Amino acid sequence: MRRVPASRSIMQCALVVIGAACATAGRSPTPAGETCPLTASDSAFTAKGPLYRECAVDREARLIGKALEPDFDRSRLRTCVSVDLEFVVGVDGAPEIETVRAVKSTNSDFAVAVIKTLEKWKYEPALIAGAPVRQIVTVRREASSGRVPFTVAAGPPRAGTRGRLPAESTC
Repeated sequence: MRRVPASRSIMQCALVVIGAACATAGRSPTPAGETCPLTASDSAFTAKGPLYRECAVDREARLIGKALEPDFDRSRLRTCVSVDLEFVVGVDGAPEIETVRAVKSTNSDFAVAVIKTLEKWKYEPALIAGAPVRQIVTVRREASSGRVPFTVAAGPPRAGTRGRLPAESTC
């Protein structure tokens, strides 16, 4: 068995550490032990170029103004309806409509009505090192029969809720 000189091993370790530091430079820190990989289902979104989750950008995509109210008849509702959507916000701040997926919905008509409004939403794009990048955004919309309460979670699940939508609800 051939022995590698200690100075060579130290140099190899240093290169690995430097490479890891460069690969993560400019990224927002994540909680200890948590990583920020894309999921297998996210690969469908990568055809248009690099793509990031909220935990991998310096500044998350932010909704400009208010989300439009969907054209949906609430008068017959007896309960709350909601839809959780995921989609990509492009470098121009526009939602990429072809990437929209309903993660969860309590009413398919409401989900379709919300999706139809997305093309009119505008975002400040996510940034890494000051440059705009594509980001997967998670949004929850809700409605009930009374006064129209909506929540828009135009960002990621917050710390401690990774993989889940915010628990806030107006219904």
